Order: sequence, then C-alpha cells, then structure tokens
Amino acid sequence: LGSTYNLSRADALPSLELSLVTSSTMGSGKKLGSVIIPLDTIDQSASPSKPTDQAMEYSIQGSLNQELVATITAVMWWNEPLPNESEGNAGGGGAMSAAEEIIPEDEAHADEMPNELSVSILRAKDLAVMDSSLVGKGSSDPRVTVKVGSATRKTECIQKNLNPVWNEKFIFQEADLESAIVI
Repeated sequence: LGSTYNLSRADALPSLELSLVTSSTMGSGKKLGSVIIPLDTIDQSASPSKPTDQAMEYSIQGSLNQELVATITAVMWWNEPLPNESEGNAGGGGAMSAAEEIIPEDEAHADEMPNELSVSILRAKDLAVMDSSLVGKGSSDPRVTVKVGSATRKTECIQKNLNPVWNEKFIFQEADLESAIVI
C-alpha cells in the first residue's frame, strides 16, 4: 500500500483516449466515438520546436456501430525520450516487470523536472450532423476529451461546426500517468 510504480518507461505506459463529444441544447454531452492510442507508439524523436510536422490523423469510430464518425488531427510528443525495458535494467540480473519495479523515495532526483507528454488537438473534419436543421445541412457542437491515466482534459466546445479547429495544447506530467496506478 502507498507504493507508486514506475510508469516512465515506454514499455509500461497506459493508453491515451481521444473522445469526440457533442453538446446538446440540454447542456449534456453525447460521446460520438473515440480512439485509443498506446503511448508507447508516440514518436520519441518528435520535436516540440516543430510539432505540426508530426501531426497525425486519427479516425474516430462510433461508440455503438463502429462506423467512421470523424477524423481528429493531433500532435503528441514527450519532452524527453523514454527509456525502454532494456535501458531500464542496465544493472542486469533478474529483470523486474513494470508492475514489480518500485520507485524509491529518492531525493537525488528531486530537482529534476518530470517528463511531460504534450498533446495538441488541432482540428476535426467531416463530423456527423447531430443538430438537424429545417434550413441548411445541420451542424454539431463538438469538443474533444483527452484522457491519460486518471487525468482528463477537454477542448472548448465549438458551436455549429462540422470541421472545427481548436489548436489547443494539453500537458500531462508523469504524476498524471502514475496516479492511475497508486496502490
């Protein structure tokens, strides 16, 4: 009890979930669909100096029928490369799994900045019409929810738009990742 396990290695990370939610006039949101992205698949060489060079399009599948709901363009990068399993066990002898490796309460690294995962939600396109209109083709009031471990961030809701542009950046620190697995 009370131990925190090392989730700073690439082979021991949780997944990131991008969810597309539309707001209704009643104030509640409806989840249109989501995509799960394993954090160990994020390009470790991505540079925050030109993050849009690494923009990826993610297809959002419907929650019920798995049809394509929209495409979200996002950029993700770490401020430091993550060690993988072989680098994490440089001392050799009896490799521990990520769940077994306990982080000691060590003050030697207290002044180091924690690694951060940056996620920029740029835009979505071709959203499903959720608000029908008697005149015109209809619209939607979308936002994106980004969940990593126990941390959740939300973009602003953009009213009446099927091709919204957010350009919002969220930063998740290792503490956000680790809090999901504190025993």
